[in-house]
Amino acid sequence: MIDGNDGRGIDSGFLVKSERVKVIEVKQFGKEDKFKNPHKDEETLNDRPPLLLRASIDDAKTGKPFEFTVIVNHLKSFLGVDDPKDGGARVRLKRKMQAEFLAKLVQERQTANPKERIILLGDFNAYQFNDGIGDTIGTIKGTPAPKEAVMNYSEDLVNPDMTNLVDLIKADQKYSYSFDGNAQVLDHIIVSEAMKKHIGGFGYARMNADFPEIYRNDDSRVERFSDHDAAIAYFTFDEKSASNTDSKTKQNPTN
Repeated sequence: MIDGNDGRGIDSGFLVKSERVKVIEVKQFGKEDKFKNPHKDEETLNDRPPLLLRASIDDAKTGKPFEFTVIVNHLKSFLGVDDPKDGGARVRLKRKMQAEFLAKLVQERQTANPKERIILLGDFNAYQFNDGIGDTIGTIKGTPAPKEAVMNYSEDLVNPDMTNLVDLIKADQKYSYSFDGNAQVLDHIIVSEAMKKHIGGFGYARMNADFPEIYRNDDSRVERFSDHDAAIAYFTFDEKSASNTDSKTKQNPTN
């Protein structure tokens, strides 16, 4: 874990099974970056800056290390996004700028090494589709909504496009969070084209969103420790065709 800018002390980090996983590098990005508040001076862009882990696992079959890159994220929430006063404009701009920052970071790495296996994960505080105000996930993937579809448009910054694994699972499993009775996805795992070839399965561990809030007060229950369900992805050493990848993921929504 590396300290970020969140005044509440919320930071991003990794748990690594060191007996199997070799850590090559851990690096934080964007801690010092600022953005121009529409009505005030510059302020911090990333409260919880993206945290990168480069690691490898030895492939027993080939005897070679399988290298991959994971970037954990916790983006700005929707809180205040529809405030008609100055605060709403600030929140909307900050969400847009955070998405573009992450998209540019991914593109820089893809340009430097097209074969890099990149995984983005975490609480993106955004739906898998355009919400009408902005298109956080589309911007990060490289498939931003057109200008006429959003208030805050972002250009296409990523090529080749990335894949959001939630798009590959069954419709009734596409939720990681429940708000006012509405099941929705805020937690995503997004992979580069190089990593998509290694998908083994994806889904959400059902241990929080489906359970009542009162369970938080019961020490005998493990459910509802959080209000979000954990996104879980499995990957293989062997490459798979695109059709096999999509089929495998849809058939195993709880993997």
